[in-house]
Amino acid sequence: PSKSSLLNVAQNAVSVDVSRDGGLTFMGSAQFIFSDDAVVLRYVPSMGGVSGGTIITVEGSGFYADVAICRFGGTPYRDVAATLLSDRALSCVVPESAFVGDIRFDVLARGLPCDGGQGLIFVYVPDLVISSVFPSVVLSGGGSVVTVRGSGFVPSRDLSCRFGLGLPVAAVWRSASQVDCVVPGDVSGNVT
Repeated sequence: PSKSSLLNVAQNAVSVDVSRDGGLTFMGSAQFIFSDDAVVLRYVPSMGGVSGGTIITVEGSGFYADVAICRFGGTPYRDVAATLLSDRALSCVVPESAFVGDIRFDVLARGLPCDGGQGLIFVYVPDLVISSVFPSVVLSGGGSVVTVRGSGFVPSRDLSCRFGLGLPVAAVWRSASQVDCVVPGDVSGNVT
């Protein structure tokens, strides 16, 4: 978390003491923090493969250095520990699923549902399988269209290709077995 978010939390911290003699003496002390409710504004991506491992980034506010979880499913459900990225973002790794389709997804902070973080939907889709890339050799400089064939491609505005360790580029969905991608200009050498 940023220094300013930790400072804000520290300014809202008070000690909690306990008395067993009507307030004459107090023993023990613990920190208690007053904070605003955590709020979820958006999350990406909204779909991933049934084998799990998709990293969802949740954006919002009020995320502090405390326990946050992502809860997948109804009854029964699976809780996944969230990783705090900042006071405005956290991430969760999606667990595997035995089925394809929509599943309920909730974000909880400090044991309570976040505002805007209840009843969200994550869509499990078949895992992607890439069987071929054509052409497999192009001239450097970018602009060539590469056709990727396989299975499990779903139409989505998040569909993308990445060449090597470069930034993702938008993919054009042609069918469940084909997408096309334009090679970016900043890629050269052997890439996977």
